[in-house]
Amino acid sequence: MGRNLAKYLEAGKIANTHGVRGDIVVDSLCDSPKILAELKTLYIKRAGEYVKMDVARSSLHQGRVLMRFEGVNSLDDAILYKGKSVYAARDDLKIPEDQIFIADLIGLDVFRADNKEKLGKISDVVNYGFNDILEIDRGQGVKTLVPNLEQFVEKISLEEGVFIIPVEGLLE
Repeated sequence: MGRNLAKYLEAGKIANTHGVRGDIVVDSLCDSPKILAELKTLYIKRAGEYVKMDVARSSLHQGRVLMRFEGVNSLDDAILYKGKSVYAARDDLKIPEDQIFIADLIGLDVFRADNKEKLGKISDVVNYGFNDILEIDRGQGVKTLVPNLEQFVEKISLEEGVFIIPVEGLLE
């Protein structure tokens, strides 16, 4: 397939400021807030470019990450970042090779596992608290939601695509 994987991955969203010295509160989008808290460099997207932000300090705080960027030393400085997403460089993340990022799933072709019929493409991945749900764009405005569980998804491969087990009622 030859997919180009994104160099930067969304790792969190700046929810608020904290105090008057430039600290921010970040909601982690990583598997664990600890992963985000351990990163020494993050990136903010500005005018389509990823701007490097060195992390001066960070810690876990009530299930979120409390951090301060180098050069952000006041409430006035920090408030400019509120609501922005923070990104991690893929190379900075220490993860097993067999792990796939949600961003990498978007755009993958989806097939039936039994007869290899193409069903569409992954258009989104959502999570309502229990597990990831793959949104498949089947064309002509038709979307199908499939839980990313082994009873519904046989295989996910960045090279080959996603193979869905067509259990009764899933694809109607």
